[in-house]
Amino acid sequence: MFWKKKKPKLSEREALIEEAKNNARTAREAIGEEKLAELAQAITGKKPEKPVSPMEKAEKILVHMNKEKVGDHLLALIREKSS
Repeated sequence: MFWKKKKPKLSEREALIEEAKNNARTAREAIGEEKLAELAQAITGKKPEKPVSPMEKAEKILVHMNKEKVGDHLLALIREKSS
């Protein structure tokens, strides 16, 4: 129909996306990752999440498990290793 806008060609669209990515990359390098994290924290009001180690994940899981069951499994592991 004549009232609909023509969609940009795929190559033009890809060129715009690539240009936007390059602009974002250069801005990120100019600002710095630490400053960018500080700005994101100030805007959202949230603290950036630190990576959680597998040990911390296991501790969280064990805290919520049945203590008797965990104890039984640990005793079974000790018996297996000792024999």
